[in-house]
Amino acid sequence: LKKSAGFCDSDKLRFLSLVSLEPLAPSLQADTIIDRLRDAGVQSPVVVIWPCIPFTVSDVERLGPVQVITDMVDDQRQFRSNQHQIDLITQQYAGWMARSDLVLSNSPAFVSTLESEFLRSVFHLPNSDLPRASDDDDASAASAYGPCKRLDVSGHPFIAGYIGNLRERIDVPRLLELMCAHPDWQFWFVGQVARSELYLAAKGLANCCFFGARPLHEARILMSRFKLALIPFRDDALTRSMSLLKSEEYQTAGLSVVDFRVMDNDRVHRLFTRSRTASVVSEIRFQRGGDEKHSADIG
Repeated sequence: LKKSAGFCDSDKLRFLSLVSLEPLAPSLQADTIIDRLRDAGVQSPVVVIWPCIPFTVSDVERLGPVQVITDMVDDQRQFRSNQHQIDLITQQYAGWMARSDLVLSNSPAFVSTLESEFLRSVFHLPNSDLPRASDDDDASAASAYGPCKRLDVSGHPFIAGYIGNLRERIDVPRLLELMCAHPDWQFWFVGQVARSELYLAAKGLANCCFFGARPLHEARILMSRFKLALIPFRDDALTRSMSLLKSEEYQTAGLSVVDFRVMDNDRVHRLFTRSRTASVVSEIRFQRGGDEKHSADIG
């Protein structure tokens, strides 16, 4: 709503968000967005597409784009909720791969899959290459902590945290076990909570806080308080096709990392129990199945 009302606009950025009280058919969504762009005087734009949206290649052509860039993000075919439309998603991918002037992804594994499947080059854009905003703005810090004022951080508690998508990929049972086993720790989660099984299961826990989706600079302010960074993913085809974004970001911040995909429950508990001081956590990197993985081990 803020974007639609213009509160998020700047000298360089203008949001023409589509807000409707009633769900619109995909074709109507595309028509409405195209009409809104035309009303705003947008001509010959650079169009950046995220697949699995209402737009089709023909819809984009109606805009007369000077360039089409497709950001492939995660492999949508690996999500459980999308299993009934794998063929449709593959058709969409094929269309955008053929039409786009530039295709990019932040996941090296997904880049390799796309290049072998669609026989074209895909640019790898690591999230670590994105611009970094200043983290020392007092107003930004106050905004970042706003959703969880009920938590007492004055005594510098041990904080285990995660930043990212909270749907499907999360190993909910293991996280709940850890949160219940360590009531004196705080668990911070930054990311959208819509349709999140973890949010529904853990939102009432006293040592757990969900900050919701935060701007990048606010997320980094929150991450600076982590003592231990979590990659609480299940080990499946979806997470194996994803970017190592979490590892890259966490390591850049100098954090030790617990990756559920390469650590069994006993090992995670042992690490959590002994990690009251940072000196017992050391970063290791190793190979498994040809993919580089990051984890934490007892030093």
